Amino acid sequence: MYRYVFILTLAGAFALVGCSERDINIDALPYDLQQQYEQAGMMKKEGFEMAVEAFNVRNYERAIEILRSLNVTGQDKAYVLNLQGAAYTKLKNFDRARESFENALGHASDFFPPRFNLAEIEFLQGRYTEALEKFTQLAQSAGVSDLLVFKIYLSNLKLGDTITARRLLDRMPRLGSTPIWYYASAAWEFNNGNMRAGRNYVRIARELYPAERDRQLYEETLRDLGWL
Repeated sequence: MYRYVFILTLAGAFALVGCSERDINIDALPYDLQQQYEQAGMMKKEGFEMAVEAFNVRNYERAIEILRSLNVTGQDKAYVLNLQGAAYTKLKNFDRARESFENALGHASDFFPPRFNLAEIEFLQGRYTEALEKFTQLAQSAGVSDLLVFKIYLSNLKLGDTITARRLLDRMPRLGSTPIWYYASAAWEFNNGNMRAGRNYVRIARELYPAERDRQLYEETLRDLGWL
């Protein structure tokens, strides 16, 4: 029930940023990349699981080394290049990251993760106008997810468009399937210098959504912004 209400709420929110209700794919949820790897059989590919394990323990150089040695083609190559780009992103080698993501799209043009990650590079570099444009275009073409709403909200917030950001925040559900409202509220407080209030929202999110995988992408984003 919560998920259905959430999508209807987002229909109104995205009208503010150039998406109409007909653009919304109600099946679009934040991507769980490791789950996609498993469903695609990538975790059974020789070497790929080792690369994922290296990435997960933050040994990004080792992950890249393994990925560059793999002999794969087609969609499998897109998965490899996307993870390679993610590792370069963690190392803040944004030129190599961008190249990896663009090459991934050369093998699978509609693959969501590298498309998202190209927008994420702009966000991480503080190019919020460019990030907002890319995230919005992605929402229009691939469908709305709470992850995209969160990034669009934050881009508006960092650009100083507090009116649009506030409208997006007010349309987020407080008891949805994900903790988007709590982390968006924390970001609002952090952005206004209210660190204690921001940390309180994070604390509540951790209590209500104890599974780390439900919170990971939100907390990583707040860390990237220097708020956690």
